Amino acid sequence: MIINLVAGNGFTEASLAAAKISVKINRLKTQATANLSTGAVTAKGDDTDLIPLKEEGNSYKALIIPQAVGEGNLITVNVDGRDFNLPKSSKFSAFEAGKKHKFTVTLSKTSNGVNVNISKWEDDGIDYGGTAE
Repeated sequence: MIINLVAGNGFTEASLAAAKISVKINRLKTQATANLSTGAVTAKGDDTDLIPLKEEGNSYKALIIPQAVGEGNLITVNVDGRDFNLPKSSKFSAFEAGKKHKFTVTLSKTSNGVNVNISKWEDDGIDYGGTAE
């Protein structure tokens, strides 16, 4: 599994480089049994959170046992004490043997709370003024 973090709204590549960042992969099995005759690997045990290995820049990698992925947040990125969650996509249902799965996570500060966007104002052409006495 490869996780690449990129700057979205409210971040720059420089601010991400200067930030304290931690990444975790949520609720996966970390134990398995292997059938040496068939080569099949089966995940077992309780779900736990995994901490991937940091690579260059804002890239992370982890070796994941083949398994189905449940609903909810798949990846949690903490930036300077604030959590950003990437929910499991409907396009992704399982980690498959022999495949490298890539996740590009765009971090956006506008994903939580109230967001305000000021766009170009349009003049309605009316003067609402009057005489103040």
